[in-house]
Amino acid sequence: MARLEQSEIELMADTIPILHATLDNGRSDRWKVWCKHCEVFHFHGAGDGHRAAHCSSHSSPYKDTGYDIVGPFLEVKNHDD
Repeated sequence: MARLEQSEIELMADTIPILHATLDNGRSDRWKVWCKHCEVFHFHGAGDGHRAAHCSSHSSPYKDTGYDIVGPFLEVKNHDD
């Protein structure tokens, strides 16, 4: 595998979206991220890092770049529910 130059890494960091993940129903082995383009959650294995997009929206820019996920973060419930 070719080694990336520092400038290439910095460019990738500027162009790859970062999404915050939460636990899927409390499962520590599966995280979910909200996709603002599909307006649904996408599910991934636990762990920070780059993921391929599971987008169903053909206009989603995530389909080209994928995204990085970080987490897990606490999910805040709406008190009006």
